[in-house]
Amino acid sequence: MDTSLQNDQFLDRLVQMASTAGLPYVFTDENFNIIWSSEAARTSQPCLSLPDGVHVLLDGYDFDQIRGEIDAHGVFSTVNDAMFLQRSVTVLPLPDQSGHARYLVQPSFFTRQGTGLHPEGTALALSAFGSQYRVPLTAIFSSLSLLRQNAEQQDEQQRGKSLEYLQSINQNAYLILRACDWMTTYTRLSQGLWPSLPRRVEIFGYLRELFEAAARISESAGIPLTFSIPTEPLVISCDLAKLSMAIHNILSNSMRYTRPDNVIEVKVRKIRSYVSVSIVDRGRGIPAKVQPHVFQPYYSFDPSGQPFTGNGLGLAIAKSCVAALGGTITLISEENKGTTVLFTIDAKDDPSAPEAVESTAAEYLSDRFSTLRIALCDAAVPPLR
Repeated sequence: MDTSLQNDQFLDRLVQMASTAGLPYVFTDENFNIIWSSEAARTSQPCLSLPDGVHVLLDGYDFDQIRGEIDAHGVFSTVNDAMFLQRSVTVLPLPDQSGHARYLVQPSFFTRQGTGLHPEGTALALSAFGSQYRVPLTAIFSSLSLLRQNAEQQDEQQRGKSLEYLQSINQNAYLILRACDWMTTYTRLSQGLWPSLPRRVEIFGYLRELFEAAARISESAGIPLTFSIPTEPLVISCDLAKLSMAIHNILSNSMRYTRPDNVIEVKVRKIRSYVSVSIVDRGRGIPAKVQPHVFQPYYSFDPSGQPFTGNGLGLAIAKSCVAALGGTITLISEENKGTTVLFTIDAKDDPSAPEAVESTAAEYLSDRFSTLRIALCDAAVPPLR
């Protein structure tokens, strides 16, 4: 029998066994690109829905060293300290007579109080973290409202200075809120703690209202935003929280790394069984040497040369959200010319899914702490009320 056929049959049997086990298993080729992943793996780690998901999972590790460890000891295992938990990933070689290596990757997540299958410990840690930063921020925002009222009673010269100081405090409080929110969001996504909640929605109308609100906020920052969205209705089932989170994070980058004459152009289209969204800006662009890393979590780069720019989670969150929506995301950029981000989402409809509660552009704008305002808080000055 042909060796390649034997290997394929062996892999097929492994897939059949792993499918019924209900555990997080991933099979990869010699370059650690995913051949097959179990539902449990994709549920616990949305990045494993992508062909390069193992590269995301083992971000920061040298794959040549991983191969060397496997050759020397027959197994590679690592434990990474994370904010709320420890991540253990085991890589084993699969028997193969073709001369091309294949690997079994087993992700396992645990805390002192929970595991990847029972993540109560992580959930409790996230809840405690959220409470610890939201309580003092609530006090700051409440105090700012009172201080603004007092400042407006001052004479014109003093009032201007006071409001300027208060606005600086307000914007930095928003930045803290966003950083904490994004860290929590990424942890929930990467550890499978953000369950899928699809809702039936007329997707073009939903996106039209979202981008109308974004255009008004962007205009206040001096950056025109235009969008082209089909007018005919299209009903799909989609987790709107993840979709909007992906869009907010992409727009945040388009507005943050701006330059004179920057313009943001959005195009939404239905392509076969997918909805595609392209967001094109004429900002600073991204150097070629940086582009391979832009979707890596906690990787941050500022074209102006500032050493500390952010927590580097924006595009990592966008990629995880898009993967959870059954789509893919890609980025093309040229320094000093701009960046294009294109992503797709599955356009299937599930008639049994609940109907979505949609927001209008006016409702997005009236909510001082909407996720859209928080995402764009560094480029567009948030309201001081």
